[in-house]
Amino acid sequence: MSTTTAYPDIDESPFTNPFVHEEVRTYGIEEDHIPETLEDVSVQFIHPQGIVRDYLNKQFRLAEEKLNCPALVIGKDVWMSLTPMEIQSAWVPLQLAKGIVYTTGLGMGYFALRAASKPDVDKVIVVEQNPAVIRNFMAMHGKNPLVDKFEIYLGDGVEIAAKTKADVYFIDPYQTLLPSEVPEHIEYFRTHHPHFQGEAGRQHLDTAPIYRFWGQELVYASALYGTDIRLPDELKVDPEEAQITATSAYSIMTDADRAFLQHWMDDDEKNTMFDPCPDFEYIQQTVDMLTRITPFNPSVFR
Repeated sequence: MSTTTAYPDIDESPFTNPFVHEEVRTYGIEEDHIPETLEDVSVQFIHPQGIVRDYLNKQFRLAEEKLNCPALVIGKDVWMSLTPMEIQSAWVPLQLAKGIVYTTGLGMGYFALRAASKPDVDKVIVVEQNPAVIRNFMAMHGKNPLVDKFEIYLGDGVEIAAKTKADVYFIDPYQTLLPSEVPEHIEYFRTHHPHFQGEAGRQHLDTAPIYRFWGQELVYASALYGTDIRLPDELKVDPEEAQITATSAYSIMTDADRAFLQHWMDDDEKNTMFDPCPDFEYIQQTVDMLTRITPFNPSVFR
């Protein structure tokens, strides 16, 4: 990876082909320079064909012949790949990264390396459950100076997060978007992290650390679906309940969340191909959990 290329700022949209190509290039692994398989873990290059989904859109773009995506393969399963969806879904957490950043699931190290590339990030704590994934990463990136900012531990990243002091947490042990355990993980963080213990902690959300999980922007967009942020008007739930959940989500969205959705909505074609989470109860529960650990953002109502 290029050590001179810091992660782009909030004004640069992740929904463009040049952005995706530059992030793949910056990751810095060439197809003919990848290590051999280590203990059933390898990085392979995939060449998307046909329809490729974006993060918020199903079946949006046609694959480009020149887009070769490195992918982490464990056994026979692809666990992550630098497709447009993966790159777009890391955009908000990377915009928010500062100080001490904690992340679960090392994967190929894309998020951790891009977080470390930011000048205002001092340390990146990574917790990974699979030792072979760590060894594979170090074989590829161990000589990268950005790794000097890393502390890598073996263990359960969700449990360790609640015991570890950091400024920003990005919880991403998931193989699929919005699995059922997301609300449970948020609640575990709230009930075990020292900041939220006792009356003083619960009352001072304004000083709470930033908690993010992979897929959080999709939860927000799904909560706002059909309301007043110019998304398709196809409510399938009680309008009053939907409005309450949408207002709760909107009140805790960061400026980076707002910028992300604005970049996405700048293209009307993307906007009309939104693929929301169909489980409103899941969205409702997740937003409710997030309001308990996330400060109110007064700028969203200005």
